[in-house]
Amino acid sequence: MDSGTTMLAYEPVVNGLRQGCLVRIAGAPTKAADPDHNGKLGQLGEFNAANMTFSVTLLDGTSVDFDVNHVVLASNLAKPGEGGAEDSFDLLLTSQTSPQVLGEEISTCLFEKGFCVLRSLQKVEDCEKALEAAKELDQNGKFFRFPEEVEEHYVGEGVTGKCFWLDPDDHKTFQDKLVLGYDVGLTTIASLIQPYVEDTCGAQITERSPALLTIPFKDDAEEDDYPSPEATDKVLGSFLTTWRRQVLKVVQCVGPASVAMALVRKDDSPAASAVPKLKEDIEIACERGTMVIFRCNCFDMECKTSGETLMLSTAFLKPCPEMVIDAVEGDLELFRTASAGPPQPPGDDLANVMAMGSRMAANWDEPEAAFTGLLCSTDAVVKIPLRRFDIDIYYHEDMNAMAPWQTYCRHMCVVEAAEYFDNKLFEISNMETQGMDPRQRMVMEVGAKVLAGIGVTKATANRQVSNAGIAVGTDGHEWPSMPKGDLGACGNSSNALGITANRFSFTFNMRGPNFLIDTACSASLYAAHYIKTSLMERRWDPLEWCLAIGVQLYITVDGFIGCSQAHMLSPEGRCKTFNASADGYQRGDGTNGFVMKHGNLKDDRYGLFRGSNVNQDGRSASLTAPNGPAQEQCIWGAIREARMTPPESSVWECHGTGTSLGDPIEVGAVRKVQIKNPRSEPLMVASIKANIGHLEGGAAMSAMVKCILQVCSTTCCPTGHFRSLNPHLEHSTFDAIYQTECAHFHYACGHSQVSSFGFGGSNGHGIFWGEDICDIGDIKVLAMSKVRKRPYPEVRPVGRNPDNWDSDWPAADAKDGDKYTVTFDQDDTDETPIRWEFKESAPDEDQENDDTESYEITGNFNDWTSDRMMAGSVTGVFVTTVEVPESGILEFRFLADGDDEKVVGPAIPKCTKKTEKIIGPEKGLKNSWMVHSTSGTELEVQLLMTKKWRSVVWLKPAD
Repeated sequence: MDSGTTMLAYEPVVNGLRQGCLVRIAGAPTKAADPDHNGKLGQLGEFNAANMTFSVTLLDGTSVDFDVNHVVLASNLAKPGEGGAEDSFDLLLTSQTSPQVLGEEISTCLFEKGFCVLRSLQKVEDCEKALEAAKELDQNGKFFRFPEEVEEHYVGEGVTGKCFWLDPDDHKTFQDKLVLGYDVGLTTIASLIQPYVEDTCGAQITERSPALLTIPFKDDAEEDDYPSPEATDKVLGSFLTTWRRQVLKVVQCVGPASVAMALVRKDDSPAASAVPKLKEDIEIACERGTMVIFRCNCFDMECKTSGETLMLSTAFLKPCPEMVIDAVEGDLELFRTASAGPPQPPGDDLANVMAMGSRMAANWDEPEAAFTGLLCSTDAVVKIPLRRFDIDIYYHEDMNAMAPWQTYCRHMCVVEAAEYFDNKLFEISNMETQGMDPRQRMVMEVGAKVLAGIGVTKATANRQVSNAGIAVGTDGHEWPSMPKGDLGACGNSSNALGITANRFSFTFNMRGPNFLIDTACSASLYAAHYIKTSLMERRWDPLEWCLAIGVQLYITVDGFIGCSQAHMLSPEGRCKTFNASADGYQRGDGTNGFVMKHGNLKDDRYGLFRGSNVNQDGRSASLTAPNGPAQEQCIWGAIREARMTPPESSVWECHGTGTSLGDPIEVGAVRKVQIKNPRSEPLMVASIKANIGHLEGGAAMSAMVKCILQVCSTTCCPTGHFRSLNPHLEHSTFDAIYQTECAHFHYACGHSQVSSFGFGGSNGHGIFWGEDICDIGDIKVLAMSKVRKRPYPEVRPVGRNPDNWDSDWPAADAKDGDKYTVTFDQDDTDETPIRWEFKESAPDEDQENDDTESYEITGNFNDWTSDRMMAGSVTGVFVTTVEVPESGILEFRFLADGDDEKVVGPAIPKCTKKTEKIIGPEKGLKNSWMVHSTSGTELEVQLLMTKKWRSVVWLKPAD
């Protein structure tokens, strides 16, 4: 490298020119075959010291080498709107442009003249390639045309064309790097000017609209292929939401043909009148690579094209106005009624689930405790305790080398203290109790808790006979093999399996049907199905209520040995339902049940047992092999009884034992049922066995109680031990989600369906329906949800200015604090458009004081009584000093005028932030602020409440 070149590495200035600056070509010799570049502008590139030439990239994207004497600094260039030609520009946009300088310069232009023209260096070949890529979208039917009412506002007056919304997350539909690069550039420009826009344009920008690709029609024949569609309220409403929020409009002419653009000054706009250098309409010749940014409150845009070209446009938007419900009046139950989602069956011939009971592993002795564990995907498995039997004697870790009397499984889900029983409560003698099967004891205890939920106790049952029935589902019978000593006359009843159900009817004075069912794993679903059938038969001997219970308790090692020899159990002691590593099931204890009543008891029930069905596999590959078609037939029978369609299913609780054969067959049956009709949202699929194991005869009842809890909370519990989907599960054409996280229903009501299959081929399926009774929500939140679900308000476009269109929307010039009324009628449907009616303007600056004369503070420091606050030195400010209680936690809220029905508090419970939104005054508000501090510390609490401003602060008086 010679010395001259070495010098330029440190001092890159030659003839006063620096690399990257804007230059003009002057005095360059031309040849007959070459174009004349004199007078053209370009960006200075590298300097060749050997030839004393500069490489210059011209505005048309071509690079040419020029002698240093033929390149001069471009100076005194007139800009658009300031005497410049139609093809002039404000800024050259290249990779060497400083981002900070670019943001500042664009903002300066927007402030001084309301628009900015940028020019990039773009080759004609790149433009043609981008246009061809866009035409491929047209060939694939991706383009559309806007209705004529909004077309000119999207693409400019004078232009009609075909359009396509560019999705930045869709990398397959459109892949042209130039246009996608421009799209990224639009976002970059928005971020660069965002800090300045509020000062220069009077409004913040927080987001941008998707980029719109437009190819103007080349002739009338092409336009005839795209007739203007009807302007629906949805289209007009979507347009207005963007139109009213747009602060800046950006249009990029990709090319190759140029676009003649006119920015027409809005004479009636105060914003346009306030722009210092804006005096007249602006004519801009948009060559390829030209970008125009203009203020939407200053200009309208007109365009004309001279050939085939591609345009890219977007809008920089101000924040979406926040709608806050001030008050809700009228029939509030209208908002608590599920307005969407699958409705309950018509009529009053319904089976209502009135109460539930549970006793499962992990001390889940109440349904609510079990549901909490299921929501958290808790694993309830432990090593089999010595209180049951010594599993270590029989355990062998190698399933392929164990002896016939050994097992490779040593884990299960254990119900604690199963041997304890309060026999006196049920008036059972000590001798009889000594010989009672532990399953009888658990049925008695859980059943009693369930009946307590409908007001039936042992004391009331002694006085009053009930025409009610009970069905118990279980399988296996281990108790007869256990030593019990001399039971005398009680020996028979202690060992008889049917006594498990009979004893309960005897104890609680029930004269309805009584039976126990053993169909192996589906026993408790069979029991629930047949006792429900008895309840629904109202012609001859109608039942008052009926009880279904499923029970399982393992007290001997025999079952573990037998299942291990058949290689049915998981060596790891876990049910890994749906997981790729599923290798068998794991056993578990548990007793669950629920009670049903007939009628339409919507105010007292947890949900509806809407439908059920049972059947048998018949002849299959083997006695224990599942039969997919038989399972599908069983499901369809339950769906028909429920009078619903498959897409109305919300959650599917699978039998899901975690076997490589059973899970795929079951999911295949579900898929065949669900693919008959399209779904509006994916089906959530889960299984309880990954949490509590397989309760065998009691398994279905645990799943049914889970289903009831899911529908009454409209929440789906996750499936545990699920990491990688079993490759044998068919899901590619199945619109379903295998839940690994807790998820809420799409609607405020829904179905949870449960399948259960006995290993001998006895299939069962149940369907439960319910609506959210656990979290009915704040009435204002429910009302706002209903507002958002309604279709767009009606729009009646009259004239060219959308701000003057007649509509049921809030006014175009609505400002913060304006109040509108929205009315809902009980006869409205989900398709009834919403209507906004003006009620009251926002208070003026000089009328912003709140009408409330005083405020009082209430909290845990004064036992939630109220203390009057002093008026501060500033109007609207109220002050008091409080002492932090001994707990170190201060809670408080405010009462307007000391009225308990005018509560002021934060928008969230237990709020620790001073910046949280303040709501109220309103009746029944329980939210409060929470401050953690040292016990005995005095804090000064200050409340500012005006019609326009609200704030709360707390600090030490010394501060």
